[in-house]
Amino acid sequence: MMRGDSLVMHETLAQRSILFESGSVFPGNVPLLGHLPTFLWALWRAGGNVSGAFESFFRQTQQKTFRFKLGPQWMMLTVDPQLMHHVLYTEFARYPKSQYERHVLNPVMAGGMITAEGEEWKAHRQIFQPFFSTDFVKTLVPLVHETVSERLSAWGAIIDVDYEMCAITFDLIARFFLGGKVGQYEGDQDLDFYTPHLIVLEGILESRVFPLFRFQQDITNSLNLKTKFKVSSQIIKDFILNRVDKAVCDQQSSLSVIIKEFDSKDIFVKEMLSMIAAGLTTAHLLTWVSSLVAKDSSRQGYLRDEIKQFYYEQTDKQDISLQILDQLTYLDAVIQEGLRLYPPAPYVLRTLGERPLDPLIIMSIWSMHRDPNLWLQPDAFAPERWLRASPGYETAGEMDGQRKLFPGFLPFGDGPRICIGRRFALVESKLIFMEMVNRFTLTLVDPILPVAKTTILTRPQRPIRLQVQPVMGERRGWLGR
Repeated sequence: MMRGDSLVMHETLAQRSILFESGSVFPGNVPLLGHLPTFLWALWRAGGNVSGAFESFFRQTQQKTFRFKLGPQWMMLTVDPQLMHHVLYTEFARYPKSQYERHVLNPVMAGGMITAEGEEWKAHRQIFQPFFSTDFVKTLVPLVHETVSERLSAWGAIIDVDYEMCAITFDLIARFFLGGKVGQYEGDQDLDFYTPHLIVLEGILESRVFPLFRFQQDITNSLNLKTKFKVSSQIIKDFILNRVDKAVCDQQSSLSVIIKEFDSKDIFVKEMLSMIAAGLTTAHLLTWVSSLVAKDSSRQGYLRDEIKQFYYEQTDKQDISLQILDQLTYLDAVIQEGLRLYPPAPYVLRTLGERPLDPLIIMSIWSMHRDPNLWLQPDAFAPERWLRASPGYETAGEMDGQRKLFPGFLPFGDGPRICIGRRFALVESKLIFMEMVNRFTLTLVDPILPVAKTTILTRPQRPIRLQVQPVMGERRGWLGR
C-alpha cells in the first residue's frame, strides 16, 4: 500500500542545491521575526503538535524541502527520503548534530552516546554494540516474562497505559543493564517511586526546546536552586550509582564488565541516563500501538488469534527464538504501523555547520510517514500494508532491503548513527504487547485519541486510559504460567 517503491538512493546536485535556493523559502517571512508568527499560528491549529505544524507547511507549499526562519535562525525542513539518505548516510560526516540539540538534551544526556560526536561517539558505540547483538537480545525473553508478569498481575480494571509502559520499560532496562529489577537491592525504592521522576525529566527536556524556557532553567541551575529537575535527576542518578556500587562488590557480574569499559564511573552514569531516557521511546510506542488496537476490535481479535495459535504450536515453552518470534507476521505489521503513524523520534536534526546560527536541517519523520505521495491512506491504521514485507527486514543486515521496500519509513533514523537499540526495542515491544493482548481485551475509556505531543518524542498530550478485561478461557501462553 505504498507508492514510489523505486526511489533512487543517491546524491544529486538538485537535492543539495535546494537547501540554498531562494525559491524554496516558505512564504510569510517578516522582518526580525521571520516565520515565527506563521509557525506559532500553525502550532496552535495543530493543537501543540510541532510535527503537525510542520505537516501543514508541506500541504501549503506542495514541496518536499523548503527553508524558513525563526527569528535569526534559518532552518531547512524536508520530507524527501533521498535528501535524508544523503544527509544521514551518504555524506553523514558533513552534517553533524547541532549545538541546539545538545543545549536541549545536555542536562540529562551530556557525555552520552546520543549527543557525542567523532571519536567519543565511536568509542561509546563500540562498547555498547555487543550488548545489542542477537546473543544478548535473546535474553530479553525471560526478562520480559518476569517483568510483565509482575506488573500486569497488579493491574486494575483501568490503567494509564503510558505510565504503565514507562514503568515496564524502565524495569527492563534495570534488569538488562543494571543487574536486576527495580527494588531488588537495598537502597532501591519501588517502581512507582521512580516512574514519576522519569516523566518529570522528559517534561523538562521538552520545555528546553523553546529558548526562553531553556534560558530560564540555565539561570536557576547557575544559582544552584533546588528544582523539580534537579530532584528527579538526582534520584535517577542515585539509583544507577547504587547499582554501580553493587557491581563493584561483585566483580563477576555483567554490569561490572560494562563499567570497566568506561574511563570513569561518572561517564557510565551519564550513558545509562541516556539509555533510560531513550527507553521512553519504546514506552510511548507501546502506548500508541495499544491505543490503536484498543480502538479496532476486529484487528485486535485477528491479532489475538495469531498469538493464540503461536502459543498452542510451541511444544518447548523455554526455547522461543527470535526467528520464531518473527513468524508472527501480523504482530510485526501492527508494530510497524504504530512506528509509521507515531514514530518515536518525530524528526531528526542535523546542521550545515558548527556555529550557533548555521542553518539547521529538520528531517520530519512524522510528516514523511504521513506523506500522501508515499503512502495510500496515510492517516489510516492499516497494518495490512506491511504484510508483503519479509519478516525481520528491519534488522541491521537488511537495511538496504528496507530502503527499497519502504524508502519513506525511517523510525530509527538511517546511516552510521541509526538507533543502536532498534532490534532491542522491536523485540521488547513485541514481547510486551504479546502478553498484553494474550491476557487482556483492551478497550479505550475515551474513544477519541489525544493529539500527539512531538516536542522531542512522540507521546500523548494527555493520559490515555485503557480498560483491561482479562481474557477468559485462554491459556496463558509461553510467557505465562
